[in-house]
Amino acid sequence: MEEKTLELLREDILTYWKDLEDVDFEDVGFLKELNACIGYYNEYKRGQKVKPIEK
Repeated sequence: MEEKTLELLREDILTYWKDLEDVDFEDVGFLKELNACIGYYNEYKRGQKVKPIEK
């Protein structure tokens, strides 16, 4: 399960990274999503428990 989650987060990060070319950097929501994906990926890599997403 953890490996699958890491792979999904990695794919999300790569997708967001590619989308950066077309995105206005004033779009705070986009940057927050990218930052969250990177943070979750790093937490999973370190074996830390991921906090639930607050909306």
